[in-house]
Formats: sequence, structure tokens, C-alpha cells
Amino acid sequence: MTDRHDPEAVARLRAAVSAIEDGSPVPALRDARPQSGLPPQDPEVAQRPSRRIPPPDPATRDSDSDPHAVARAVVLRQLTGAPKSRKQLEDTLTRKGCPDDVAAEVLDRFEQVGLVDDREYAAMFVRSRAETRKLSRAALRRELSQRGITGELAEQALEQRHEKDEVRDAHELVRRKLPASADLTDRKERDKLT
Repeated sequence: MTDRHDPEAVARLRAAVSAIEDGSPVPALRDARPQSGLPPQDPEVAQRPSRRIPPPDPATRDSDSDPHAVARAVVLRQLTGAPKSRKQLEDTLTRKGCPDDVAAEVLDRFEQVGLVDDREYAAMFVRSRAETRKLSRAALRRELSQRGITGELAEQALEQRHEKDEVRDAHELVRRKLPASADLTDRKERDKLT
């Protein structure tokens, strides 16, 4: 290990950092002489190409200064994992420090090309939650509201879910929760279970 106050070591480290930033080959950080107690490096290992991390893409570096490019990258990253509502994306952009006007412009453009569609998102969300979690219309309405989908959009999405579906799901839930040995003809036992 090199002494942290060694000017030559500091100079070598600075040269290595600038080489990494520029994308040029990194100079050797150690001299050829063995370090305290370490065996000399095997010549075969020394000739292997090193696994270098590629330098950052200059286009990416420039996009960091453009708030629109940063906002687009954040939105695309968010949409890669799962569909999101416009409000969820706005909240994420706000947390990331994106100006409101830039967020609005970027999200408007994503809506124009069809990558952000609250109507489609609400329909998919209701369908998914109704199948996996068997939620009632009221619970689904609350969850949609938390995601920024209210009013007519929420009601249109909730039209997929009918009262008969909720009753069927409630009966299924009761059947799953009741013990198999329950005697529902005995009023005392039924009252105790329900």
C-alpha cells in the first residue's frame, strides 16, 4: 500500500483518474518492484487484458445538463419496471428535482406518443387488482385515487367490476377462511365463526 502523503503516488492516482474520465488507457498505479512481502506478479497474469469499465458516454454526460433529457430518462426508467399513472410520474420527477414546467412538457409528449395513458392504466390496474387481490369497487376507487386517477376515468375503469363479482369474491374468501371441519348447520358454531 502506498503512503497517502507520497507526492508520486498522488500524482499517479491523479493521472489514473483523469485517464478514466477521458477514456484513455489507465497508467500503472504500482511500480514493478514487489510491495512489502507480496510476491512479484506472475508475467502471464500481467499480460492479460484488464477488465476496464468503459468511460461514460459523452452524449449522456451532455444530457445531464439538459433538464428535458434528464426528465425523459427518469420517466423511461420508471415505465420500464411497470406502467405508471401520470401523477405517479409527476411525483417521481418532483422528488428528483425536475422543474414543474419541464415535467409537464415531457409528460405531455409521453401522452402524445401513448407511453403514458391514464385511461389504459386505470383499466389495467382494476383488472389486475380484481384478479389478484379480489378488492371491492370502493377499495379499488381509493387505490386509483392515490395514483391520481379520479372522476370519470376511475368510474370507467371500475365498470369492469360488477356487484356479482364482489359477492362471488366475498363468498370465496369466507370459504377459504372457514375451517374445513366447520359445521354451519349448528347456529352456535356459525355465530362463533362469523
